[in-house]
Amino acid sequence: MALHPLAGHPAPKSILPNIPRLISDYYTRHPNLSDTTNLVSFGTSGHRGSSAKGSFNEAHILAIGIPTPFRKRPTPPPWKY
Repeated sequence: MALHPLAGHPAPKSILPNIPRLISDYYTRHPNLSDTTNLVSFGTSGHRGSSAKGSFNEAHILAIGIPTPFRKRPTPPPWKY
């Protein structure tokens, strides 16, 4: 794997994210459910999305977190461990 040209150097301001904008987008942007790019997806390293793109925000967290206590407990297997 090639070494990135910025490796070992501070990131230039031009590539740093605008944190206040991300926080604002997290609370104010709402996903468009008919746009598949606004749907959050999960991979082995966690979520794949960004509040700046409308693909990871408060609505996604609520949709994932609220149903958790209401999930049915799985039926235990018929055998004992």
